[in-house]
Amino acid sequence: MSPNGLSLNLIELGHFAAILAFVLACVQGLTPIAARVLRRPELASLTGNLAVAVFVLTSIGGATIIYSFLTNNFSVLVVASHSNTHLPLFYKVAALWGGHRGSLFLWIWVLTLFTMVLAFDGQSRYPERLPVILAVQGWLLAGFYGLSLFLSNPFSAAVSGPGTGCRPESAAPGPGNGNASADALHGICRLLGAIRLCDGSTDYALEE
Repeated sequence: MSPNGLSLNLIELGHFAAILAFVLACVQGLTPIAARVLRRPELASLTGNLAVAVFVLTSIGGATIIYSFLTNNFSVLVVASHSNTHLPLFYKVAALWGGHRGSLFLWIWVLTLFTMVLAFDGQSRYPERLPVILAVQGWLLAGFYGLSLFLSNPFSAAVSGPGTGCRPESAAPGPGNGNASADALHGICRLLGAIRLCDGSTDYALEE
């Protein structure tokens, strides 16, 4: 099987994993309610396991998108829009969150990571309230997943079919030479902005 064929199959696997994560996030939100209605408190303890499962499935989805970038799978819309065959490896990975679709999925992944850490930490610190807290996190994840999968799907196929990306094959390679590199750099800034390394406050500090 060719790398592009494998990449195409993996993106479908990632899409399925994201849909399954969305379903499990909804179940995570409903589990404490079901435990109270059915008078089965042991069901509430499943929220922690569901949080881990949602994180793993989201990680699989994100990994398949990154693999599509690395293998130049331009049949995927987000890859065709924010990458090309000349883009360096680092910029291909960064291009994942350079656009709205990838950026939203990255935020979902961060939220699932936080929820999983919360599930492990809360078992010893606040076990009585943990199921309700994780249920709220589950509904937050379900909401963001709904936005991602139904309005801004990073797994969508490119309408024009496979090509060479958002720049022609003859384009000059290297960062800073076109839309794809600009998107990648913008993605890096978005990621670093979370720790205030690439936002306006840093620029102000440098000027001083």
